[in-house]
Amino acid sequence: MQNQWEKDTKKEKEKKNMKEMRRKDEQKYRKKNGKRIRRKGQRIREKDKNIERKERKIKMSDEEESREEKLRILSIESGGKE
Repeated sequence: MQNQWEKDTKKEKEKKNMKEMRRKDEQKYRKKNGKRIRRKGQRIREKDKNIERKERKIKMSDEEESREEKLRILSIESGGKE
């Protein structure tokens, strides 16, 4: 009896988890003409993330250029002193 009860509760939990997962998935997408389309809010957040990434890349490349410029100036100065 105990074993059967454990199996039943386990099945119920799995069903509940599946329903929860399906609900979360449906929140991400909406259907239009039978096709799944991402919701706008999520799309905007993804765009924001992409913009942040691009800004970071630009910032890093600017820092590298300034670092290279400083090294070039230092090498010229040290070369001039010698």
